[in-house]
Amino acid sequence: MSSIRSNKIILVILLIALNAFSYSRKEHDQNVARFLLGSKEAVSNDVIKKLNIASYLCLDYFIDDEDENANDKSKRASAEKMLRDIGASVNIDDIKMPSGQHQKYTHLGWDDDIGEMKFYKGQEKYDRTRQLRREILTETVQDVFSIDNNHGALDFSKLIYYIHIIGDHEGDKPSSSYDRIPLVPWEDTPNETFTIFSELEEILKHLYELQENPSQELTLHYNALNNFLAKNGTEKLCRKNCNKTYLDHSCDVHFYPWQDDNIRVNIYCFSAELSDMLAEHLPKFLRNIDFFKRILYNN
Repeated sequence: MSSIRSNKIILVILLIALNAFSYSRKEHDQNVARFLLGSKEAVSNDVIKKLNIASYLCLDYFIDDEDENANDKSKRASAEKMLRDIGASVNIDDIKMPSGQHQKYTHLGWDDDIGEMKFYKGQEKYDRTRQLRREILTETVQDVFSIDNNHGALDFSKLIYYIHIIGDHEGDKPSSSYDRIPLVPWEDTPNETFTIFSELEEILKHLYELQENPSQELTLHYNALNNFLAKNGTEKLCRKNCNKTYLDHSCDVHFYPWQDDNIRVNIYCFSAELSDMLAEHLPKFLRNIDFFKRILYNN
């Protein structure tokens, strides 16, 4: 009897520990500020605010599209105000997602089609909805940065999109990982080539190539990020029944020791290491690209 009680106590403690670091919208917003301006306190920056609103509407907004309750009505009203705040003309009903299922409709990757494989196969009902949600983000990026280059706006929008999902991986549990694009291949899907790492490599390459005469500093930080992504992009993480240890289970990235959950720690430590690399190099990379420098780094 006492052993059962002890096991229950251990389970509760573990669940509290895991849920304590499940990412909230506030933490996602701070992540964007940290990766773009180098400090989560920059979340109050007007440009960051607009980008975070658009990111939320693109990725995380959902209400029950069949049986709207009081909480949904409040969420709808808040989202309608957000649309007005960023000047988006989309009808709120056109971007609804099912309650509690939004990740599998919006978190599997920016593009609906990956080569010959349709990444959102079986979810065609929401193809148009995903397109409109992405347009909210890309049009907001074009507006705040006055970007004439459509590729620049698209790549930067993708960057914001993946910053959000990196936070989900860092702050959530392995059981939720099936509804979002992986950071790197999972051990149970070792041949997966469409990952956040592979997407980030392409995005950064495109942004770097937008500069006709890239500065030495731009090249320095591009190389640091690119080398990290290339070196670690084929690593495999486990989300169930780990066969081996891929990372140090006593990792203390961000000063949070994860020593008791071997599956969870692989994902947490790996995404936290990526977060630290982005926070260190991405602001210095972007400040050397003309249209970002003019708006985000004009002080």
